[in-house]
Amino acid sequence: MKPVVWLMVMTMLWTAPALGAPPATQPEPILIPTPRPMSRQYQLPPDRTIFVKGRLASDASGGTRPAGPARPEETLVFSGVTETDYQMVAFVEDTAAGKISQLQVGDSIASGKITDITLDSLEYEADGKRTLVRVGQNLLGADALGLPSLATTQSAGSELLDRLRRRRQQELGH
Repeated sequence: MKPVVWLMVMTMLWTAPALGAPPATQPEPILIPTPRPMSRQYQLPPDRTIFVKGRLASDASGGTRPAGPARPEETLVFSGVTETDYQMVAFVEDTAAGKISQLQVGDSIASGKITDITLDSLEYEADGKRTLVRVGQNLLGADALGLPSLATTQSAGSELLDRLRRRRQQELGH
């Protein structure tokens, strides 16, 4: 048998069952059981969060919350800093709205603006008054939500830290 004829015969034999086969049916759906509700002993109260001590969770149901702050600076908490492309970026959390803003020197926020950012603090200016804000403090310089700030948790090693900070500033020419 010539190779061309042999190839044609083999192709017909291979595809013949498929030509007479009944149409394919849809596969049966896979049923995924719905999870059982969590035991009450493992549930958190709806007004608390496990992520930050002393912080209320946001209430999506529109329930009542504690009375609002007198000034917007009270709810804006300095959370941390990162350095990107040779500039410092401060993370400021709006605890009332549950949002985090990334701010640079010169950016406006609340009723003032950011005038300086270091690795552990930022300087906030409003109404001609400059306030040094450390991580964990609101823009008024007060500890936020009962959380200890860097200023209140420094130990006897703070002198060494200050000395190293001054040496680094001298190296950078500040």
